Amino acid sequence: MMATKASLRSSSRPRLCRLGCFVLPALLVVVFACGSEVASGQSYRSPIILSSYAVSFGDMQAGKVTPPQTVTVFNTGASPVHVTSISVNGDFAQTNNCPSPPDSLAPNDVCDVQLVFKPSATQTFSGTLTIAHDAAGSPLTVRLSGTGMLGGPEVAMSPSTLSFPEQKLGIASAPQEITVSNMGTRTVVLTNIGIKGDFTIMPNSTCESLNQGLPVNASCTIVVTFSPLQLGKSEGQVSITNNEDDKPETVQLSGIGSQ
Repeated sequence: MMATKASLRSSSRPRLCRLGCFVLPALLVVVFACGSEVASGQSYRSPIILSSYAVSFGDMQAGKVTPPQTVTVFNTGASPVHVTSISVNGDFAQTNNCPSPPDSLAPNDVCDVQLVFKPSATQTFSGTLTIAHDAAGSPLTVRLSGTGMLGGPEVAMSPSTLSFPEQKLGIASAPQEITVSNMGTRTVVLTNIGIKGDFTIMPNSTCESLNQGLPVNASCTIVVTFSPLQLGKSEGQVSITNNEDDKPETVQLSGIGSQ
């Protein structure tokens, strides 16, 4: 009888597993005190943690570059940590502002890794961001994924130049139009329309009033006037950027100011 009570008392206590985990009878909780790696790429031993352990870039036209996504590196420990290397493979690239040895990441400090995806073909790609450091639990990894697609937004501007005739100083010229067309395979969002020089984009420009993007095979207009502020030749430029291509499309502008 005494043996039975002793065994009951023993079974009611948390048991220390050989792998360093506690099993609670009422709550099936397992704590990996041994510091084993988990599927996310984080080690429970590591004082360094990341803001994300998986980054998906979705679809991107082959040969184009996605906007960057950021993974933030946190030092949650009580001591400085040296980030010894940051590398990436596959059709992905990274830049970062993390300190290089002998500099270190101070306790409670952070640094950022910027990631982009540039698919080289029309297929699904995977890669890994690897961050090594000189504390426990190194390295940490981030799963990367993205898909290369055919086609995509292809913006054309016509004409490629606008030339205004002589115009009296301070007086707006007759308007001229630039046509912006989406010749690609997906809707494109015009993220910025800019102008330089003694030229103005007029309010009746339809490109600036787009709410849902420019559909495939559709076009819009940019209406430009010239108001010279000085005598002689003036030059300027209209530029537009879209949501999938950081390189702007441009139209060169010129005009002559007169008395």
